[in-house]
Amino acid sequence: MTLENLKNLERIGQLKAEPFDKQEFDRLVDAADNRLHDVINSSLSQASRFDLTYNAAHASEPTNVQKISRIIDSSVSAQH
Repeated sequence: MTLENLKNLERIGQLKAEPFDKQEFDRLVDAADNRLHDVINSSLSQASRFDLTYNAAHASEPTNVQKISRIIDSSVSAQH
């Protein structure tokens, strides 16, 4: 999905833009880091380790979206 698609969804009320929240960002990164640290615990079952890996990826997803959004915004600003 392109930035234009996202902006269109926001314009028609299907998506709401959220301001960057540093505390939430840090909390999500910490949650992902903690889960990834636990993944290397070989005493856990493979199913548990998979769940931790999956949840770490899920916890970090919003942070990646925020990073990408800031990069796109700065790139667009630099072009004007």
